Amino acid sequence: MVGAPAAAVFAGTGSIDTPRRWPPHELTSLVALAQHYLIPTRLLDWTWKPRVAAYFAARDVMKNEARRKGRLAVWALRIAMVESLWIHQTDPDVEIVRAPYASNPNLAAQAGLFTVARHVHENVGLQAVLERQCMGRGLPLNTVLAKLTLPVTEARSLMARLAYEDVSAATVFPGYGGVSETLREQEWWDGCS
Repeated sequence: MVGAPAAAVFAGTGSIDTPRRWPPHELTSLVALAQHYLIPTRLLDWTWKPRVAAYFAARDVMKNEARRKGRLAVWALRIAMVESLWIHQTDPDVEIVRAPYASNPNLAAQAGLFTVARHVHENVGLQAVLERQCMGRGLPLNTVLAKLTLPVTEARSLMARLAYEDVSAATVFPGYGGVSETLREQEWWDGCS
């Protein structure tokens, strides 16, 4: 995770020594919008649509020559399970952030939502936080989080299949920019069967 420190302190109605949750609830929509315009935040992107997640994984491989080794991954998160892990806590370590789609066309097209991990050091990832909480409840981590992988050599073919199913830059980035990006992406999957 990148962005703001795990424990941010703000001045305001309280004293400067009073820590407040970051991001404050009233700013989550704004922070989500910032995330979609490449401003680093503590939010981690998710989507309700598995094909959209697969698109971003394959696109990342195709755009970055250095990542064309190993496997691409799509992570699956059971939102209801995450929320139930901290159901009786007023200040959970992991929160689901839902921002309004109306003010963010990209978020709407991607059926996006976010997680934010609080109270953890920046070097501790979401997986470790979930694993710790699951262990405390006697649950295996795979009841909450799963990793699906594919060899990166299949990224080109995956992009072609997704385009066939109408998942491309044109559909996940509504507007002229998404259409022009799809035309560039088409070079990646030309010739795939």
